Amino acid sequence: PDVEFCIEAEKIINSRPAA
Repeated sequence: PDVEFCIEAEKIINSRPAA
C-alpha cells in the first residue's frame, strides 16, 4: 500500500482548511 502517499495526503488535508 502507499503508506508514504497516505501520510502526504493526510498532511495536505490537514494543511488545508476543513470547510
